[in-house]
Amino acid sequence: MYNVNIFSFSENVANIEELSIKRDWMDDVPSHGAYNCFPLTLANKFGVGISFPEKISFKWNGEIDKANQVLDIYEGKDFCYIDRGLGTIAFNTNLTFETDENISTLIMPVPNQYIEGLQVLTSIISTSFFSGSIHIVCKITKPNYLIEIEKNTPIATFLPISLNQFENSNIYINKDISNRKNKIVHDSIEYGNALKEYGFKNKKPANWYRNAIDQNGNTIGKHELMSFKFNIIKEKNV
Repeated sequence: MYNVNIFSFSENVANIEELSIKRDWMDDVPSHGAYNCFPLTLANKFGVGISFPEKISFKWNGEIDKANQVLDIYEGKDFCYIDRGLGTIAFNTNLTFETDENISTLIMPVPNQYIEGLQVLTSIISTSFFSGSIHIVCKITKPNYLIEIEKNTPIATFLPISLNQFENSNIYINKDISNRKNKIVHDSIEYGNALKEYGFKNKKPANWYRNAIDQNGNTIGKHELMSFKFNIIKEKNV
């Protein structure tokens, strides 16, 4: 468990809120079938969302060089920083994050959400000492295209992380599966064939992975978490 203190520079600041499990493109899948995929729905709430209280819209002329790049901002000018060049734009949250020593803040795209013409750049900020306003930096991927972000739509997500937990981790590549601790191969041909057969006979999803069972109903393990919960505590002076 980590604690993050967030302080505002002004009254005009970004929104900080829990991410929703919902995604527009998943809503468009017939019978909302995409929500049956537990790995997707679990990841959808991975992090704390950053959105803005007003609509942001802009267009880029396609020039990479800072001197020639033109960004026309139509809405949300107070939150936009346009002088970075390289076909990028930054959104100023007017918020600063404070974490404990050896805790950093990972800023990344909202999981499984897409903004046409825009890609949030993933960054890691040392918020144990950095006290400036957090910017959400994005690469514009479509020149001469009107990019629109509706108000209160999460643009990015953040997570407090300890980089030390990854230091000197070992990644072993093995060709012989006989040495695997768990001898059950979850994505084996047998499992895949059984899942296809189940799909032909049933309208409801099997949920074998969600329930951590194999095709025969045997328990094969347990999930580390079934959902994420972030407590957002709002105080008058924070």
